[in-house]
Amino acid sequence: MAKVKWSEINSERLRGRNFWEMYAYDNTSWGWKMILKNRSLLRNHIVYRLVDGMNTSALYDNWHIAGPLSSFISYRDAYDEDFSIKSKVFDVVVNGDWNWPMELVEKYPVLVSTPAPILSNNRRDKILWKKKSGRAVDFSVSEVFHTLSDDCDDVKWAGVVWFSQNIPRHSFILWLAIKNRLKTQDKFDWVEGNNPKCVFCNLQSDSHNHLFFECSYSKKVWREMKIVANFDGVPDSWDSIVDWCENVNWNRAISSVVQRLVLGASVYFIWLERNLRIFQGKKRNVSDLCSIIKNVVRARLIGLKILRTDKALEVAKVWNFCLNEGLNEYNSKQRWIMTEDCLMFVDETICLNVCDSSWYKYGGLRYWASFY
Repeated sequence: MAKVKWSEINSERLRGRNFWEMYAYDNTSWGWKMILKNRSLLRNHIVYRLVDGMNTSALYDNWHIAGPLSSFISYRDAYDEDFSIKSKVFDVVVNGDWNWPMELVEKYPVLVSTPAPILSNNRRDKILWKKKSGRAVDFSVSEVFHTLSDDCDDVKWAGVVWFSQNIPRHSFILWLAIKNRLKTQDKFDWVEGNNPKCVFCNLQSDSHNHLFFECSYSKKVWREMKIVANFDGVPDSWDSIVDWCENVNWNRAISSVVQRLVLGASVYFIWLERNLRIFQGKKRNVSDLCSIIKNVVRARLIGLKILRTDKALEVAKVWNFCLNEGLNEYNSKQRWIMTEDCLMFVDETICLNVCDSSWYKYGGLRYWASFY
């Protein structure tokens, strides 16, 4: 996401006017209209801690105990009393006393209902974020999110998708699958000429439940991966797998990490294989796909710093890598090379290509490249 300096917004959009008084004209860009439209959500949460008073609008900013003064002092009121709408708090406080126009004070006594703030010129005013509790804190995206979002229960399956050792692209596809948001063929029944059949077995409708893992092809992949990931007692139906994930206490143990990596990689590569068959006409058998999943999970494990325990040594033996050694002399015989546009797995004997069946040569070794 591009970052835009506030000075650029001020010069191009505000042009000296206050953000809270801006009007969204018809020829305004959609993005700017949305920002202006949502000002009401932020209005009471953005408050000012006065220091020198030179950067806080006396009329529009939320610094007074009564809230933004523009909520009850109209532009006509300010004009009649010869009060500039561009005035800062510094302009209405002189020598520690209020300096409001008398007619304005008579009409709105709340302006002087509290003592005038003590200003100091050694620092600038600070913008704070007011939480639902009323406490003002330093502004952060996290604070804004928690304040504006509705209170809701924690998602029970979140731990299986989002964890520090995950593979982001795998977690994203797994997240979509759990939420039933992948664009399977059953979602396009209304499209004329659409073939709803599964691209693997061509027997049942292409859906989440069939793809994960009722289909004969994906079921074979899943059952082989269940063995290496020690998924004892885990069902084969997708809804049951999601229910099972909700009841597991996921933690930082290596076995827990391996299981989540395997689940994410299995869903990701089955979805990728489905798309390759539909859109590119390329096919891989169950054995090749399982080898790819294992190699990708193994490569992720090699990059982790794992505490040397009996369980970790057992996992390292199953996945065939040296614990806590990274890309050492042993692991370098089967290694990953990251280039600008692809991730390559290099091996002296294992040679698989995630995109097609072509063989490549690299420094005397053969490799397969995964273009993500």
